[in-house]
Amino acid sequence: MIQRQDTFRVNSKEIAAKVIDGEAIIINLGTGTYYSTDNVGALAWELAEAGHSFGAMVSALESRFVVPPETDIEVDLRAFFRRLLEENLIDVSPPSESAPPTPEVQPSAAAYAPPVLNAYRDMDDMLALDPPAPGLEPIPWSAPESKH
Repeated sequence: MIQRQDTFRVNSKEIAAKVIDGEAIIINLGTGTYYSTDNVGALAWELAEAGHSFGAMVSALESRFVVPPETDIEVDLRAFFRRLLEENLIDVSPPSESAPPTPEVQPSAAAYAPPVLNAYRDMDDMLALDPPAPGLEPIPWSAPESKH
């Protein structure tokens, strides 16, 4: 069971991830499955990567989004993180005294929607055989000079 003091760490030996324009793109290099999540899910991913506790993430999301009174963000976020754990994208870290304080997020007029992790398994074989190499810089290349 995920507790409010729990923090998470990305399974960095198997996972490459980047948040671009409010969408988290996550690739499991071992299986070739790639994932996406946006809005609430992308912000939750960023907060988890930064080492914030589950409780701090709930508080940050509550202050960021317009949440209907019948919605329980903690329940939604717990289900989202259970899915991340099931897919082996993250691990639960032991509680840390050095965890960052509750993150400051800018309030938004955006409506809250429960975070969803979309899995795409159509390229599993290709990505598992030839995974992208995160962290490598582009190799400078220039066209060979033509000999006339």
